[in-house]
Amino acid sequence: MAKIKSMVADDVISGFKGKLDFYVHDGQPCVRMWPRSPGKKRAPAVEAQWPLFSVAAKLWDQIPADIRAAYEQMASDTGLSARDMFTRSYISGYKKLIATVDELEPSEETRSPFTTLKELLDTEIPEPTDGQFLTYDSATQEWK
Repeated sequence: MAKIKSMVADDVISGFKGKLDFYVHDGQPCVRMWPRSPGKKRAPAVEAQWPLFSVAAKLWDQIPADIRAAYEQMASDTGLSARDMFTRSYISGYKKLIATVDELEPSEETRSPFTTLKELLDTEIPEPTDGQFLTYDSATQEWK
């Protein structure tokens, strides 16, 4: 790793892709040799996060321009790219959601006695088929 006086332009960074890695650490611009795979199997905890990164990468490519611009604004002066900030927020939000869902796992006392959607009082549901959605109609205050 080498400290540099200022971050180089994006076209310079792109020109060194695969050879040099430019980044900011604690506000200090740095450059290092491009990270190489150690050529061995990763720890199970590391491998378990790979699908999250894949989903985050796909979602980044799909988000609207205005949301992308908001991430670019949030990332300015942080040393992170907008994509890195999005990925971090996606992964940390996902982990918080999973932790919350695990905490909210219903007990026998709180589990609903209903086993089908038709048994619920605020629904108007015929026999469901594959590909149908359950949506809420605020005008009738029913799930349909």
